[in-house]
Amino acid sequence: MYALRSLSKLVWGANEGAETFKLASGVLYEERPGAKVARKCIYKDSELCIRKTSTPYQYQLVAIRALEEGEDLSDSLDDERSFLIGIELKFTPTTFEGAHGFRWNDVGESTY
Repeated sequence: MYALRSLSKLVWGANEGAETFKLASGVLYEERPGAKVARKCIYKDSELCIRKTSTPYQYQLVAIRALEEGEDLSDSLDDERSFLIGIELKFTPTTFEGAHGFRWNDVGESTY
């Protein structure tokens, strides 16, 4: 029943806010096949969420860098990366060095 209620909120909208799903902590890596360093750490501590866009029935996957102690929101310009959710994203679960995670493609750019 809970799954059906969550799915209905995702499809028809919920009044709680723009974010519909959130993973509270994790690390964001960029994979660059063929580069000297194949994996680059983008955010050491981050959260991942699915957010509504201004267009109906469109959502985006958003990786947000977590602020460190004493850091202000205005201290960083590059604290969020967003990816429009679509078939091109190729969002899949993965395992790397024993840790479970998710993998997706940034259309025209890198793999995260």
